[in-house]
Amino acid sequence: SPRRWRSIALQVAFGSALGATLLVLLFHHLGWEQLHAQFPAMLESAGWQRVIAWTVDYGVIALFVIAALPLPQTPALIVFAITEQPVAQIFLAVLLGKMIKYFLLAMLAALFPARFRAFLDIIEPAESAENKAVRRGWS
Repeated sequence: SPRRWRSIALQVAFGSALGATLLVLLFHHLGWEQLHAQFPAMLESAGWQRVIAWTVDYGVIALFVIAALPLPQTPALIVFAITEQPVAQIFLAVLLGKMIKYFLLAMLAALFPARFRAFLDIIEPAESAENKAVRRGWS
């Protein structure tokens, strides 16, 4: 329902923040040696180096920005797990960043459904009802 977009966005943001926080705790428990053994090329990656620099320079503000943008946040979460940042700050940074992102997306989908569907059709064209029926063997 278009009227429930606020509660849906809030629930998704909360779940994402909770998942990110649990992932930080897991990464902290595993330790740097095990993470590096599983992903040996990560230190050579320019993206990893950039995320490490951002988190060192800007702290949880960097995580907030990463969470609000369509960027992968796992590298930042690993850095935060290794540097032992306060878990509550990590949770709040991800929650606030995801709330901005998901509220914006949900609002656009609720207020402009025809344009949002047209945008999605550009990304992945919708099948016609006739093609679906043929594919499923209904005709």
